[in-house]
Amino acid sequence: MRILVITFRNIGDVLLSSPLLSNLRYHYPDAVIDYVLNDYCEDMIKYNPDVNNFYSYNRSYVKKLNRVDMFFDELRFLRSILKSHYDVVINLTEGMRGDCIAFLSSSKIKIGFSGKKKSFVKKFFLNHIVDIKYMHMVENKLLPLQCLNKEVVTKKVSLYWSNSDQENVDKLLVSYDLNGKDFVHIHPVARWMFKAWSAESFANVIDHIENCCGKKVILTSSDDMIEKNEIYKILALCESKPINLAGQLSLTSLACLSSKAAFFIGVDSAPMHMAAAVNIPVIALFGNSDALLWGPWSNDGINSSYNDSGRSQINGKHHVIQYEKGMIISNNGIKLSSSMNKILPRDVKNIVDQYMQVI
Repeated sequence: MRILVITFRNIGDVLLSSPLLSNLRYHYPDAVIDYVLNDYCEDMIKYNPDVNNFYSYNRSYVKKLNRVDMFFDELRFLRSILKSHYDVVINLTEGMRGDCIAFLSSSKIKIGFSGKKKSFVKKFFLNHIVDIKYMHMVENKLLPLQCLNKEVVTKKVSLYWSNSDQENVDKLLVSYDLNGKDFVHIHPVARWMFKAWSAESFANVIDHIENCCGKKVILTSSDDMIEKNEIYKILALCESKPINLAGQLSLTSLACLSSKAAFFIGVDSAPMHMAAAVNIPVIALFGNSDALLWGPWSNDGINSSYNDSGRSQINGKHHVIQYEKGMIISNNGIKLSSSMNKILPRDVKNIVDQYMQVI
């Protein structure tokens, strides 16, 4: 049995598909399970024992090619996949690129998701079309199991890293004289800046954690200059001296760092999902995101307890702070969510104080 899973989307989408991989491995223990994904998402499955091989699609590279070179590069990528002759192909997004791979494969079972608009073409490309339901994305990504007549045996989101990640993070913490649970991990930025909270508010919360709670704060971001500049803004407003690791960690090292933190604070982002996956408490700040679909998943339970969107709620040990969804507004060319402005530092500090009582 050879199974191919496809996710041409973002880091969080790939991470939240790990329960499907665990279920496939349970039901097909001897199967070869391969994965197709965008190259910047590799770290989410690179060390996953349920995955045998993966194919990385370098979207940014392909976009720079002329049309002729692009065609031949796409053809090479497609051939590298199709030569494995899969029995089952599962496209976890509604995108046609994954459906095309399924259609061109020799697989007997081709599973994909319907889009917002019903596509007549999908009926020719796939023999199983799954409707996306209004429930958490972890549960949505498990729906293809129904097409295989298999039950869900686990909903745990799993994330793995290498021994070198572990060693590097341990050395880093020793250099700052920190042990496990001695610090709070804050990742205040996201790929889309309209999910951001104000630098002033984050600085206020950081000072509370360091000066009032006696915990060290470690700040992280990607190596993107926009994200690092946001970190610099926060640091300039802090009275305390949090540790700045912006742009210094790979995603797998970031996951390892989160696993050693007392708890995590951040906006709706891949690092937020990663922190929940390593089973530390998460305080997630949501603006226009839908917590019912994208809230931090609880590995402590089998079902989500999110039951509404546009309000603060709890799922296991995780807290989502959110008010009603507002508008996406533009400020000097930067998109911002008016809903994020409704979240006050005291909302976060109240939950921080609750966490501090049980650490």
